Amino acid sequence: MKKNWWILGTSPLLISSFAIISCTTKINNEYYDSLKLNNTFFGVTKLDEVGKIFNTKYKDKIIKNQETREIVEVERDLWEKFFALEGVVEQIVDGDTLNVKITNNKLHNNEYFKNGEVIGIRVPMIDTLEEYKEAPQKERALASYDSSFARKMLPVGTKVRVITDNWANKSYNRFVGYVFFGNNFEKELDIEMLRNGFTLPRVQEVTFKNFISDYDDEKKSSPASYLIPYVAKAFNEGWLKKRGFYKKEGNEIILNNKKQIIKFKNPKEFSTVYEAHGEALINDAYRFFYPTVIPKKIHSIFKNEKNNFYEFLEKQKENNKK
Repeated sequence: MKKNWWILGTSPLLISSFAIISCTTKINNEYYDSLKLNNTFFGVTKLDEVGKIFNTKYKDKIIKNQETREIVEVERDLWEKFFALEGVVEQIVDGDTLNVKITNNKLHNNEYFKNGEVIGIRVPMIDTLEEYKEAPQKERALASYDSSFARKMLPVGTKVRVITDNWANKSYNRFVGYVFFGNNFEKELDIEMLRNGFTLPRVQEVTFKNFISDYDDEKKSSPASYLIPYVAKAFNEGWLKKRGFYKKEGNEIILNNKKQIIKFKNPKEFSTVYEAHGEALINDAYRFFYPTVIPKKIHSIFKNEKNNFYEFLEKQKENNKK
């Protein structure tokens, strides 16, 4: 059974790829509310319950005996499919990176780490501002806000469950994984940082293509293919509801020994703070903008079902009518 999807009905600023235009574009609430996800997302609609998806069980075939090659059917859940580990937070490094002490290394049949081992985890679907000393002063000062929010949300000792595409995947010296926490591990770190307006989505073209390819499969190839719809909702909720870096009163920082209030009207403005890769991040974000606010100059790239989440859902709706 297909469930109704949720889309925020708000009037965001119309943006250009080069400048911000101070006019508004009306969004048809009823139209967006009519868009639906299919049943492979198991009816989960709340951002703070996305972990429920991975409780889903499925049948799998495994080799029971290596000598006889006997194959048996077993029941597994999606946590196990994506190599889940449990641990506690040892340290929040910044808004997208943390150190975790492993407490349960065998929620599946493979042992990748020892209990008691501390590993660095980099979440894959966001990119927060940089705090290292070589970063610009403004970026470092603002980064303290997203790091502080992450530390309050995940204090030292917080129980977490981490899944991955592959524990061999690393970013520098950190393992790449999706971090779940809270009641029954239902919240996810990327999504909570986005919905609170403290970062931009980091979902590259290949990942989005995998989401489209996996869309009709109950057993999808990657955690990202399950989570991308919630990334879209969280991202828009964060900036349209004026949270985090978008709040109307702004955020105070010390810049050149003077107090300054920094305000951002929309993600395009916010992306300019990133010294290293702001342009790449805003291009990733266009995949989750409402189609009505995608700049005309890049319609040919992003205003289509192959490169925009909402255009993709619209296409699914059209196909379902046939």
